[in-house]
Amino acid sequence: MSLWASGTHAPVTQPSVSDRGSILLVQVAGARCVALADDLAAAGYNVQIAQGLPAAVASLERRPPALVVVDGDAEQDVYGILRQAGAFPILAVIPQPTDEQVLAAFAAGVDDCQQSSICKGELVVRIHNMLRPTGRQPAAGVPRNADGGA
Repeated sequence: MSLWASGTHAPVTQPSVSDRGSILLVQVAGARCVALADDLAAAGYNVQIAQGLPAAVASLERRPPALVVVDGDAEQDVYGILRQAGAFPILAVIPQPTDEQVLAAFAAGVDDCQQSSICKGELVVRIHNMLRPTGRQPAAGVPRNADGGA
């Protein structure tokens, strides 16, 4: 007998679009993830596409998203402007990032940075994980800080 059949666990259902949240996909020069919006929509996200920073800022003023994805060779000030616009996570997807570009993107406020040649499936999973609730508690017996105290 399965756990579900025994009534111990409820069946797992695919979240609706409203459950997954909205994502703003900002495409700048060098954007390469053309099918990402379709993949995210298929995964249950409400995706808005903004071509460039002015369109992104206008979209943010209308409705803040759960997450912003910047696709392309963005200038570092783009990340800073987006970071100042809200507390949502920002994922930078850069075509051929150098170590300096990645470090500068993190310094400007992005939460994660990926090369655009990443597998689309992995990118969707990373986005899902960035939006996962963060109310995790430490496992029993695991100290909360380095000195072993709680």
